[in-house]
Amino acid sequence: MPRVPRSSRDGEEKCSGVNLAAVETNGKIDFTKISNILEGAVDVLGRDGSKLATLENLLKTALEKVAQKKKIFLPPPTNRSRQNSEKRSSPTPPPAVPKTLNPPLTKKDLLSVGLLHAGFDHSRQNKVKDATNIDRFKAFYGLEPTTLVPVFTKVKDKFPDATFHHLLITMNWLTLYDTYLVLSGRWGLHHDTIGKLVWRYARMIQSFLNDKVGLHHVDMGTAIPLTLDTVTFTVNEIRTDPNSRWYDHKSHSSGFVSRILCSCSCLSMEVT
Repeated sequence: MPRVPRSSRDGEEKCSGVNLAAVETNGKIDFTKISNILEGAVDVLGRDGSKLATLENLLKTALEKVAQKKKIFLPPPTNRSRQNSEKRSSPTPPPAVPKTLNPPLTKKDLLSVGLLHAGFDHSRQNKVKDATNIDRFKAFYGLEPTTLVPVFTKVKDKFPDATFHHLLITMNWLTLYDTYLVLSGRWGLHHDTIGKLVWRYARMIQSFLNDKVGLHHVDMGTAIPLTLDTVTFTVNEIRTDPNSRWYDHKSHSSGFVSRILCSCSCLSMEVT
């Protein structure tokens, strides 16, 4: 297309040969008129594909010029806006979960790492009380960290190749008894590896059975003629006789208590 000559007057840039009155209202540009002109042109050229393509190219050229003009008036971005955009584009990655716990094992480390593997990240751990975190830990591993720390330490001393990480997996399996496929997704190991691992570590823990559980510390020469056992039965509240004497301390509700007294004269016990 031939270039249209331009002339400048009174600080305003005008295009010669252009009737500005056709798109002005009270001396101001009326964009509604511009829109009507464009729509009318589309309607007139609606049956001529080549002319519509020419009109499309003209509009694209005009839009490119508008974009160039717009860049001139936009202020340059400040350093602060650049920093904010960089922060949004590159979020801080979450802290990596350690795969192993190194000795000496502490209650704090065992609690934190155990909860991380259970799905409670550091931000969630810091938002609640210690008692809540301990309850979460017990829900996945059965016992409190204060109980498991000496157990894990004993296993590590007896079996130097054992790892605290694998002991956590084993306690998770013993507590929830999840399938190997579920444990595989939670702990990042193949389900066949998980199956062999938990059984091997369970036998390590079981090896302390005779040392920790038994009657070897009881003086069997002491005569025990009688033994008392208590059985509680939970019932609904007794509305005809409301009284605190029906409170069952074992179930923390209403209940009956039966006490059974057994004579040991008819019982025999053999301890090996």
